[in-house]
Amino acid sequence: MTRSTILLILMLASPTLGAPVPKEIRSGHTHVGVWQRVALDPADPAKRTPNGQVWIIAEDCNIAFHDQGYRGPPGRPTERLLFDPKSGHVDQSNIGGNGAIRKGRYKIEGDLLTINLNGNAATPRPQGLAVERDSGLWILQRVEDRK
Repeated sequence: MTRSTILLILMLASPTLGAPVPKEIRSGHTHVGVWQRVALDPADPAKRTPNGQVWIIAEDCNIAFHDQGYRGPPGRPTERLLFDPKSGHVDQSNIGGNGAIRKGRYKIEGDLLTINLNGNAATPRPQGLAVERDSGLWILQRVEDRK
């Protein structure tokens, strides 16, 4: 290969190699951050109404809850959600091991996190992200990324 060919290849490859990496890929933890629980308007899913509950999800998947507008330090985490991005599965447990593990599915699209958990450990993992018998559906909107 000639020098000019190598130089041309390097010049063409440089912008691609130096392109910014999206934050979701960089961090590897798209669930990490501060989320508010919302209800979607069935007639207009883009219309979201907060219900007043805020979830703070840490990198270790621990969750602290507080009311919207609370300005103090984050509360102590009480639950843990283990996310599996490959399968879309999520498992919920109480910190300290009290109670059974609830199994579910999740999906993150843009600034929305949808979680569907079974009602108790005896019921199977939900098949999808719609309300099923013995399942609970939570829709969360990202308020801010965790610093």
